[in-house]
Amino acid sequence: MIEDVDTRWPQNPSWGSPQGYRCTTFDEYPTLKKYIASIRFEPHFVPVERQEWPLYLPWIVTTP
Repeated sequence: MIEDVDTRWPQNPSWGSPQGYRCTTFDEYPTLKKYIASIRFEPHFVPVERQEWPLYLPWIVTTP
């Protein structure tokens, strides 16, 4: 799913807003549908040049 959203990101400019993209339908991903109610994808703003994600920050955040 992450790869799919990453691929579709450029075609959805509204996802680049601070609110990002919240997915609540998981019909194509039955395992996710079983365990997850929603996933929020947030944009990573970089002013001029590409920067790598900081190693100390988790790139997937879960809450119990």
